[in-house]
Amino acid sequence: SYAASALYTTLASLSGALSRIRRASSVGTTAHPEFVVASIHGRFKLDSRAQTQRLLRAISNPHTTIIGHMTGRQLQRRPSYEFDIEKVLRACAKHDVVVEINAHPWRLDLDWR
Repeated sequence: SYAASALYTTLASLSGALSRIRRASSVGTTAHPEFVVASIHGRFKLDSRAQTQRLLRAISNPHTTIIGHMTGRQLQRRPSYEFDIEKVLRACAKHDVVVEINAHPWRLDLDWR
């Protein structure tokens, strides 16, 4: 259909970047993409306060538009890292940052319970 074709054309023209949330919570990107997905890929065992601060700093970074696999959980491989989900979600709302809802069978990041 025309609507689907127009949507595909719009989506296909976006440029994005995946950025790791680094040790100092910086979001690394040198390009100027239309969106940046910031995700934690290491240091999963920080305490809740430190991990929450790490996420909050990344969310407040003006380059961040999406937080990817927010909990870090991988089913049958590793549990979620500890963090204050309420603070993180409030910060995402405040900074207009999207939260990825990853429904991949290994992730299922956000627990619906």
